[in-house]
Amino acid sequence: MKRTILTSLVLLFTVLFVQGCTNNTNLTEPEQQQEAALVADMSLAFIVASDSLDLTPEQREKLEAALKQFRQDVEAAMKAYKNGEMTREELRTRVTELESRLDAEVQAILTPEQYERWKNHQREIKNHGGVPYPLVLPLDRLARLLELTPEQVAQARILVHNAQLALRHAVETIHEREKLKEAIESIFNRTDARFQSLLTREQLVKYKEIKNHRTQPKAPYPLPASLEQLARLLSLTPDQLEKTKAIVRGAEAALKHAVETQTDREELRTTVENILKRAEAAFRSILTPEQQRLYEQWKHRGKGRG
Repeated sequence: MKRTILTSLVLLFTVLFVQGCTNNTNLTEPEQQQEAALVADMSLAFIVASDSLDLTPEQREKLEAALKQFRQDVEAAMKAYKNGEMTREELRTRVTELESRLDAEVQAILTPEQYERWKNHQREIKNHGGVPYPLVLPLDRLARLLELTPEQVAQARILVHNAQLALRHAVETIHEREKLKEAIESIFNRTDARFQSLLTREQLVKYKEIKNHRTQPKAPYPLPASLEQLARLLSLTPDQLEKTKAIVRGAEAALKHAVETQTDREELRTTVENILKRAEAAFRSILTPEQQRLYEQWKHRGKGRG
């Protein structure tokens, strides 16, 4: 897994995928309200890792502004609660509203493919208690793939625990973007090196194969046929061809990211299906009625014979 993607995992936990940025946030205790603000604070560092979402400068600026406003609004609500100006229930309602607003804003800023990757990041973070997993795969999976001994697993668990503590401390205490990025990279690299030192020569070979994605499934092509075949079949105009290329690029990036980051097979399958459905829907939307008719006929005939 590329270090830019790994770095982004620690920086991308503002908006969890169901109800805004802190999915299932039950703000019934002050500690949880403080955690919501902390999550928002940490999200500002997301911009450092924006390469993982391929943001345009305009998207980056809008997203940073939305996240900053969310943090400020949550902090204001918390202050009102502490000053007795708001009940606990009112605070919970207010933060839920802010979460929903932020989620809508993020969805409006990002493309569907980028938003899917954003949600995948949040799911990955949520599954590991609010900080990213510092190894390329969860330890239980690495233990199976590498046939780790119980002693190796115990030592690796200590490495993971210490790395997650270090990551949390870095995000909470370092506010300068470049310094935070350097600190995160250092933690990942140090943890990876220490994990490799636990492995036998044979295990190390397998581990490097995993890191190079040799054991990961190949992402499918996002449309039912190649771009050349579709262009020929439907007589796409130059403008349609360019739009189709953009759809394919976006979907391929989302598929690649899903394959690289999702370890649960069912979740990966669902994500891939959703990306493919969106890509085809986007492709259909740029076709004329006659092209749509030809496309449906071609699919009905069993594809590839048109």
